[in-house]
Amino acid sequence: MAVITIAFVSRSVSELRLARADFQKTQTEYLLAGAHNVALLAIATSSRAPPYRWTVPSLGKAFDVAAEPERPKMALSNAPSLDDDTLDRLGVTDHDALRARLSSLPNVEGLPWAADADSSKNWKACAGALISFYGAASFAPALGYVEPDAGKDDSKWRAGEVWRISVTDEDGWRDERIVRFTGNGLNPAAVISRRLTRGWKDNLACETLLAAG
Repeated sequence: MAVITIAFVSRSVSELRLARADFQKTQTEYLLAGAHNVALLAIATSSRAPPYRWTVPSLGKAFDVAAEPERPKMALSNAPSLDDDTLDRLGVTDHDALRARLSSLPNVEGLPWAADADSSKNWKACAGALISFYGAASFAPALGYVEPDAGKDDSKWRAGEVWRISVTDEDGWRDERIVRFTGNGLNPAAVISRRLTRGWKDNLACETLLAAG
């Protein structure tokens, strides 16, 4: 009887821990989504040239936001031609293996996440700022982030533009989305693809990492 009781209690404790973990994750997703909503309005009404990087306060917490339009980025089909110096700066140790993985990524809207092509934390943090399925450039863009001046231009709401918006909380949880702006102020953007990850807090900005030495 004692053994059965112990087993029952252990199972109950495990279920409670799982329930708490699920609740915390749900709460985190809710907070990140709130920060995304704030960021969307800032991006859609800013008159400054992107890309943007700034801190968004939401529900008593601070969130790091990075946002870039996708079209100026390196086209996915050109990604295998990234130069060795850039790959070194992003911590990639096997250039040939990375290029092979990039070449094999499916060229499908909303996919893939080029950041998953290598395990380096620097590559994972910054690849999405350089490469895109929606990109039209032959070369990776030079990164120079500024803070958006929200509310300065709401005439177009960036209708039709595709952007990558990454929101990271203080614990390293990141809600990364590819969105298309609708031109509708009540519903500024539609989500094309989204993922939730946890890892590097991105304290080192990618433009600093990639700056010429």
